[in-house]
Amino acid sequence: MDIAYTYFKDPAKQVQKQESFEAFLEKQDSIAAGKVPGEPIKTSNGYKLVTAYGLFHVSAGNTKVNFPTINLESGLSCSSRKQCGFDFQNKRDGKSKKPLCYAQKLEGSRPAMFNAKLYQAAVAERISGNASVEEMEDISKSITEIVDYLGRDRFVRFSEVGDIGPQVADFAHVLIKTLVAAGKSPYLYTKRPDIEQEALRAAGATVVISETDFVVVNNEQEAKDLNLPVCPSVCGGPGGCFRCPLGKKSAVIKH
Repeated sequence: MDIAYTYFKDPAKQVQKQESFEAFLEKQDSIAAGKVPGEPIKTSNGYKLVTAYGLFHVSAGNTKVNFPTINLESGLSCSSRKQCGFDFQNKRDGKSKKPLCYAQKLEGSRPAMFNAKLYQAAVAERISGNASVEEMEDISKSITEIVDYLGRDRFVRFSEVGDIGPQVADFAHVLIKTLVAAGKSPYLYTKRPDIEQEALRAAGATVVISETDFVVVNNEQEAKDLNLPVCPSVCGGPGGCFRCPLGKKSAVIKH
């Protein structure tokens, strides 16, 4: 997994954070090894599911997203980095004048978040690359139970950070199908190729294509010129927006 330490300008910080992540990974794996697979561990914002491949976190959402949230990658190891104008490397190389990816910005400035997101990506990759279909189905059923407990309605957000690339695709497809079979409506944002978008749709997800269905604009006038409503920055909940979960196009003002 590309952990993307080149994000950090200070080499000393790069080494420090790499060592910090390795220690974090070892600690989390140690916790998982001492628990029974399938056991949920309550966190400040959701649950960590114990699996044979590590602890898999399901978030209850945040102040802007009122849905249970499942991440399979991190911002700094995102599989769509090379083709994304918001990626730090594309910006550093002068290939883009777009704002820095918000997820990468947070991961780069908060070591605890950096470690947690990278660990989640590592666990998802382990499951996708090593678990049998039966194991992935069992893990997915346990995740679905957590989602059902946390959810206020049927929607589930995937890829709050990162994307859903080949290294986690097998697990993603099984998990999406399991959620859909339980009456949930997963939705996600992606910049992956068309063939991968279609595979995610075939699994049952609502696929929002970044910069095509969810377009960054500088101001409300730009959104009006594109005939797109502006994202209110609150997904779901009382008075919140449901456009993305329903697959409708929107604009978001640069921030």
